[in-house]
Parts: sequence; C-alpha cells; structure tokens
Amino acid sequence: MADILLNSLEIRNFRAFRRLRVNTLGRVNLIVGKNNIGKTCLLEALRLYARRGSPDVILDLLESRDENKLPTSAEVVEPESQALNLRYLFYGRKEVGRERESIQVGPVENPQDTLSISVVWQRQQTGDDGVIRLVPLKPEEYDTVDTPILGIVTQLGSQFTMTRPVTRYLERRRMPAMPSEINEIPSIYLPANGPTNEQIALWRDRSVVEGKRKYVLQALRIIQNDVEDVDLVSNPELKRERTPVVKLKDATNFIPLRSLGEGMNRLFIVALGLVTAQNGILLIDEVESGLHYSAQADLWRLVLQLARELNIQVFATTHSKDCILAFNEATKELAEEDGVLIRLGRKGEEVVTTLFDEEELEIANEQSIEVR
Repeated sequence: MADILLNSLEIRNFRAFRRLRVNTLGRVNLIVGKNNIGKTCLLEALRLYARRGSPDVILDLLESRDENKLPTSAEVVEPESQALNLRYLFYGRKEVGRERESIQVGPVENPQDTLSISVVWQRQQTGDDGVIRLVPLKPEEYDTVDTPILGIVTQLGSQFTMTRPVTRYLERRRMPAMPSEINEIPSIYLPANGPTNEQIALWRDRSVVEGKRKYVLQALRIIQNDVEDVDLVSNPELKRERTPVVKLKDATNFIPLRSLGEGMNRLFIVALGLVTAQNGILLIDEVESGLHYSAQADLWRLVLQLARELNIQVFATTHSKDCILAFNEATKELAEEDGVLIRLGRKGEEVVTTLFDEEELEIANEQSIEVR
C-alpha cells in the first residue's frame, strides 16, 4: 500500500515480545487481544520507533508503569538503581548492561530502517584528538574498571549511532541533537485516560493555525450536531489549565465540553490527535473509551477519512466487540483497502499475530467468529 510509513512491523526483545511480526499493515490498524497480551506494548514500541529512541519517551514508558520507582536491590543506590530498572523494557526483564541484547523495532527484514536500542557498561577513553568518548566494555573488563558508566546505545540501521549515559535520561537533561538527516517521525500518543491539558492546548493551537478546526467540529457533530464552535478558555488562577468549551446553535455562551458527556470529550481528543499527526503516526490506546457504540462507526469513518487526507498511519487498540463491528462497518464502505485488524494471541510462550482485512473481518463477524 502506497504512502504509508510502515508496510510491516517486527519487534524484538521488547517487553512482552521476544519476536513479534506483523507482515502487512494498513493505513488504519486496529489491534485486539486479551488482557496482558501486549496491545499497549505494541503502541509503546511504535512510540520508540517514531521518536528514534528519544530519552523522554524511554522515561515516559518507565514512569507510566511505575517502573522507575523501585530500587533494584538494597545494595544499589541512586541513580544507578533507577538506571538498572531499564530492564523492564527488555523481554524477560533481564539484567541490563551485561546481556548485550538489544530492542529492535522496524519493518520486517529491513535492517536499514530498524531502530536498535541496547544498554551497555562503558568506560571513558580519550582519543588521539583529545576528545573523551564512551567505549563499551568487553565482558572480561566488567570487574576491572573502577567507575564504569551505564549507557544507552541507539542506532538506526547504519545511518547513525548515538551513545548517552543513562543518568542523563533519568534526569531529563537535554541531549545532543541527532544528526540533521535523521528526523523523528511526527507522532501523537493518546493514552486511554487522555492527554494532559498542556498537550490539548498545543494540539488545539496547531489545528487552528493550520486551518483544521473544521475537522474537530466534524468530530463533535457525530454526537451533537448543533455544535457551532469549539475553543479553549484559560483561568488566570490555574495558570496553564485550559478548558475545552463549545458553543451550540442558538446559544449565547460557550459551555464546558465535558458537560456534554465523556463521549464528546473523547471525540475532541481523537480529532485533535488526528489533525496534529499529519504526515506521521497516531497511536490511540482504547480508542472507544467513553463512546457509546452508536457513535463508533461514524468515528471510524472520520479516522479513515482524515488518515487518507492528512497522510496519517493510525494504530489503535480496543477490548470492545462493538468497536470491532463499527470498524468493520466503516472499512467495508471504502473502495481501497485501508483497514487491517491485528489480533494478538499466544502460541506457547510467543505472542503471534493473525491479520484480518475488510473482507475477512466481515466474514468473521457474520459467522460470529471471536476475533477479540
């Protein structure tokens, strides 16, 4: 399929996945499966890939699961105890530094576009040019260096390699810029509990400046067809707090968006995510959260429309059969094959995928075959 960023996906050694392969991706991909199978892990891997192993994303992933708050052992002290908690990102939660294993995310059998992240013990070495560099330790050197430094090595194919001390990740200190030719992929992540108000304000401002406000209104009208305008208002006492408000037809004043229900707020968030992710990737955890089943097919129609118009590749998760039925209803109306359902399941200890295109998903639904 032309114009999408990823036609396939392979994830190695990351969280729940020793090796996960998705041989075919669509423009809009719905990920399903039982609890604790790895749906959110797949979104996290895509976040890492799009942001090229950004320190902020790595720390966000740890913080989102409280994995940076537990000491490794009573003998290990800060900041090294937090650094060693990077093991939670690796399959099997193996000890980092000595194992020499790497997380890999990218298209199937395409090493040039594969992101690799590893954690290694290093030592400082001064080169002939007088510049101090970090050099990975050999296994036989682990116990011979007095002050080893734990570092993260990030590599994208053969295009670049970047090594940084782990402590700089943990402190959210500014990292050296990536080489100019290695650009991050524009990406937006919408967690199940919604983004922060600061993110909402940023996305709304971009949508207005770039003339995409109409798409946000289109989303809200899925539930409330008399919405005339949408905005954010500030309360000087709350500083950065900005509250989404809407104006209804024949009404004099704006009213808080949340007063119209959680479904309206979810539509607002998804629409802002879409208009901000242009030419990039949109990741949505529990896409149907807060939405009545009757509105979900129209939401998918909007997602499919904007994904094509704004050149976005969408990955969303769900537990809901209603959401799957709505996805199937919306995708089968299209002339082109834009939608793919990806079911995660287990085969022994491995997580494996089963793919359904529009036609296969419709057959499964008609025959009441369980695909969740």
